[in-house]
Amino acid sequence: MRWFKHLATAQRDPDMQLLLSEYGYEGYGVYWGILEILAENLKWGTETKQSFTIKTWKNYSISDRKWTKITQFLAEKRKIILKIDGKIATIECPKLLKIRDEYTKKAAIKSG
Repeated sequence: MRWFKHLATAQRDPDMQLLLSEYGYEGYGVYWGILEILAENLKWGTETKQSFTIKTWKNYSISDRKWTKITQFLAEKRKIILKIDGKIATIECPKLLKIRDEYTKKAAIKSG
């Protein structure tokens, strides 16, 4: 996927407001960074789940502990689906299928 739709009012979502009040723009950046990683690896399919080491997921200057707290918050708010097994984090965001770019949507339909 080359891009996905991002609502201009995303910051006003009640869960995003809680994320911002709890973790600031650091938490907000983690959320959008996760979506970018998932989108980059989505290609034409319908599987949004990706597994990487926690170090791979967090290309941010924050601790593993803080990253884990932020992602657990996002999972509680149902923004992502999260499974952590040791140092491997599997993250899924089915909503990406709804907000993916038109080119990727059409290519997925063509490929079956």
